Amino acid sequence: VGEEINILFENCEPAPDDWIGIYTDDPDRDPDDVGDPIDWLWTCGTQNCRGIAFVDTLPFGGGLDEGVYTAYLVRLPEDGEEPYPSYAMSDPFVISSTGCP
Repeated sequence: VGEEINILFENCEPAPDDWIGIYTDDPDRDPDDVGDPIDWLWTCGTQNCRGIAFVDTLPFGGGLDEGVYTAYLVRLPEDGEEPYPSYAMSDPFVISSTGCP
């Protein structure tokens, strides 16, 4: 809790509008409409850049509460509006001050 986390991704078909979003883990989340994330970064590394990245590790600030989360690789639709479809997701991961969920 409160520490930076790093998300490593590999994007085989990158586009300038790809981003990584952190979401609370929800097995019922629709991968074709992931909605608004808790935190996100363009794959180029910030919320201000726009560029393609095939492989990178993105540092997310320590603003996540204890819980179970999933990271999604999302491509912004051409119109910039929801739904936000994902095309890859991480395994669930735990943020905990004790090391256990």
